[in-house]
Amino acid sequence: VFHSGALTYRADTQDFLAVVPMAGADGNYSIEVVASDGVKQDVYVDTMTVIEEINFQIDSDKEVYLRGEQVEITGSLTRLSGDPIANEKVMLMVSKGEPDDLGIVSTSTLFDPSTRMFERYTDATGPLGDAFAPAYGDAGTFTVDAFLIADLVGTSGQTSFTILAVDVTPARTAVTTVKNSTYSKVLTIENIGDRTLQGVSLQLIDSETGDNVSASLVQSVPAQLAAGARYPVTLNVVIPENAPDSALFYIKVTTAEGLVQQAYVRFTLKAAQPLPRLTPQVVDVGVKPGGLLARQVVVLNDGLGTMAGITLVAPPSLPWVSALNLAATSLAPGATTTFDVIVKPDASVQPGI
Repeated sequence: VFHSGALTYRADTQDFLAVVPMAGADGNYSIEVVASDGVKQDVYVDTMTVIEEINFQIDSDKEVYLRGEQVEITGSLTRLSGDPIANEKVMLMVSKGEPDDLGIVSTSTLFDPSTRMFERYTDATGPLGDAFAPAYGDAGTFTVDAFLIADLVGTSGQTSFTILAVDVTPARTAVTTVKNSTYSKVLTIENIGDRTLQGVSLQLIDSETGDNVSASLVQSVPAQLAAGARYPVTLNVVIPENAPDSALFYIKVTTAEGLVQQAYVRFTLKAAQPLPRLTPQVVDVGVKPGGLLARQVVVLNDGLGTMAGITLVAPPSLPWVSALNLAATSLAPGATTTFDVIVKPDASVQPGI
């Protein structure tokens, strides 16, 4: 019998009261109350459970982390007497969001697929330690809840930490295009965390500074990038005709907190090809045998490559038709030149089409 004694009657509330000292007690107990007037008696029986309060301290090694850093979680479990709770299983739960003021974990948090749970054991002297590696996309405030997996213990631990992260999207771009052209690409700079980032700087890096492919960024980002803010920037690239066969540019973002994030645009460059166009494409003439007629033809380079080594070849089946007076033997893209088609049939040529 843990305790036995008479109940005290309180006239003001018409209640019977007993004070049972339970300090240091835990476990399941049965209560039996016997009421009697000397003739009859009645017995009331109930059960109760006394859970033990413990000191549960949990913390992370830092309050704020940069993307890619490991979170060190440490804790200490002791009884109110100061004795350690050794070799006991502890459930650690890392969830997105601010901690609850009352330390209560909601049902939605428990069943959220992004919530991560781990089982660890205290060591022989009570301390608890674990290393949490955040996923690449983790950013913002996270709460760590810890629960001792043991009967008759009623205290849990809670702490929180924040991960800072900035994204540049798309992170990787591969482009195949022709030389003697331009290229534009819009990238987005985004603060995916829930704290304002300070000292934000944007830098364009040419990995091959000796080549003739040039690039520039249009627009910029503010020095303070608010939580959730997104800013588009445009990468413009100029690729000359004599460019190398590849080029690579990095777009790098840094912050005063120490964040470094970058994306790249990689180019595979194909030789630019010329494309000749003649105007007119068909020369219609009418001339008598022994006569002469001349028509001018315009040559346009409608391609992206230089047209070099231009020559004129007369039709071998019509010896009285010739192409003469070519004004240029090389044409840059978009340039034109002319030549003459001379039709001069001999008097012996039979009329016809």
